[in-house]
Amino acid sequence: MRELVDSCHEYDCKVMIQLTHLGRRAHWGQADWLPTVSPSGVREPAHRAFPKIIEDWDIERIVADYALAAEHMQAAGLDGIELQCYGHLIDQFWSPVTNFREDDWGGSLDNRLRFTHLILDAIRARVSPDFIVGLRLVIDEQMENGITREVGIEIARRMVASGQVDFLNVIRGHIDTDAALTDIIPVQGMPASPHLDFAGEVRAATKFPVFHAAKIADIATARHAVASGKLDMVGMARAHIADPLIVQKLTEGREQDIRPCVGATYCLDRIYLAGEALCIHNPATGREATMPHQISSQSDRPGKMVIVGAGPAGLEAARVGAERGHRVVVFEATPKPWASSTGASSNAKGPGSSFALTATRRPMKFWQRIPLSSSLPAAACPIPNCSRAVTNWRSPRATSSRAISHPGRRYCYSTTAPITLACRRQKSLPPAAPGSNT
Repeated sequence: MRELVDSCHEYDCKVMIQLTHLGRRAHWGQADWLPTVSPSGVREPAHRAFPKIIEDWDIERIVADYALAAEHMQAAGLDGIELQCYGHLIDQFWSPVTNFREDDWGGSLDNRLRFTHLILDAIRARVSPDFIVGLRLVIDEQMENGITREVGIEIARRMVASGQVDFLNVIRGHIDTDAALTDIIPVQGMPASPHLDFAGEVRAATKFPVFHAAKIADIATARHAVASGKLDMVGMARAHIADPLIVQKLTEGREQDIRPCVGATYCLDRIYLAGEALCIHNPATGREATMPHQISSQSDRPGKMVIVGAGPAGLEAARVGAERGHRVVVFEATPKPWASSTGASSNAKGPGSSFALTATRRPMKFWQRIPLSSSLPAAACPIPNCSRAVTNWRSPRATSSRAISHPGRRYCYSTTAPITLACRRQKSLPPAAPGSNT
């Protein structure tokens, strides 16, 4: 951690980290195999386990762990921490959905906030006054019996009044189901910055520094959020995964060259599945050791590149080749490439950096299947209106599968019963016979 922080500080970059205890969302099979805990033992929808109802000695241990973790982070040179309070243990005490205790840890809002204050007190006792401590907290859970907007804003006000936090990072929604999680981390096809105005309302109500991150993927929206007074700082996590050079390009006046985040969220899936942050839109992300983000401007031996296929891989290869000074021609069979050739080449700079896109004509493919008897014809194609001669019958994969070949082309098969035959023709083919297998 120290090595990472020192490397960032060399460029005058501040470094913070998020600390949390997942509560019921944690998995028992991690670390020391301690049971998961939560205020009231409510079942976790994700892994379906019932947590243990947290006891006083559990609380003492966890509070001490929070303080120790914060102390370690400052010792490593970090500038601050952010505590996670949205679906995690801290706010599981806040929410009536997960806390219906009747002792000192439940009931009134004062009691439900007691655990949070213990953690903040313990952390502040172990770190210096200039060490930043913030909360990423849910203000409105948007669920039945959950934390309402009014209660959430009251919690935010009490956190500010405590004098123990330096900023609030606003969350709206809940994360106990995948569908709900997409409201907090909106994916491709969902509205951009859906909670920006809500975060602005929290800032107006608390008059305190507010951060927010929820699909704010472009500089124009981020600029508006700060200029309009809705936010003090914008979180753009996935946007920086798609293009880690956002700040550099912005300071150099190259905003139009920023590679946009498309919201596919492959990065998040890949982190949990394979432990690496990759990007569906930027092949260099997570592979910097072997694939640089910035391509060297010119090759020592510029040449001509021919690329077959204008899909994502073909266009990326064309872009890199053009950036290196090669003359690039891309051949594509369909009338339009996967993406605009102009957009794909717009980032290429310098002489010889553009590439040409050539579309080659390919007949449209349509499939028609008709049932056949086990006795296959020897000379004529049985597809209606197809007068070509049959040159060969084949069983390429299984005895129940047949393929028919015409001169110069092969037309393929079906493996369903009864055996069917497929013939690829133009749109003028009549519809399949009634009762045919399709």
